[in-house]
Amino acid sequence: MAATAAQIDANRTNAQSSTGPKTEEGKSSSSQNAFKHGLACGRLFIEGENPEEFYEMKRGLRQEHRPVGMTEDLLVEKMAISVWLSRRAVICQSSSFDSDPGTVPANLPSLIRYQSTNDRAFYKALETLRGLQKERQKKEADAQIGFVLSATEEELFDQHIAAYNQRFPDEPFPEFTAEERQEMVASYREEAEEGKAIRRRIIESANAR
Repeated sequence: MAATAAQIDANRTNAQSSTGPKTEEGKSSSSQNAFKHGLACGRLFIEGENPEEFYEMKRGLRQEHRPVGMTEDLLVEKMAISVWLSRRAVICQSSSFDSDPGTVPANLPSLIRYQSTNDRAFYKALETLRGLQKERQKKEADAQIGFVLSATEEELFDQHIAAYNQRFPDEPFPEFTAEERQEMVASYREEAEEGKAIRRRIIESANAR
């Protein structure tokens, strides 16, 4: 049933005379509603926020941490969102104090808790990201070292002999018995381990730059 002209006029008068909650309980409830529709609304952007500022910050984090793969990229995304929501909590705290100077906002504990939760989420994502990147860089260093890590000492020794004979075809490596070979392989094993460690340090140092 359509509203009558009298009902419309009455609704308009009530709307004009309503200035929001007047009691402390009403103000507290209104403040909590603002918290719900601002911080806890589940939206990445709310009214008054500039999405470009978020994407600019995200680009800065990507440039700084240089994620590789989806998992690392998602962690950077998590870091950006956590910082963004933490900033929102700080802004809401400032707005709450400005709306009623001299009075501690009723929703201040919720705002501080929301800020702290997102701060912790940022550092947790950062720690996880650094751990994954360290492990990835170690694997990449192992891959760059290549055959030194995968080949046995005997294979490395044979490769060394073959390389020597190729370089000095007129003076090939002398023949030796099985026992002499074992002794030479044992000696070569120590040199190979030392060389392996040196190459690993060089590659890891290069990756850290």
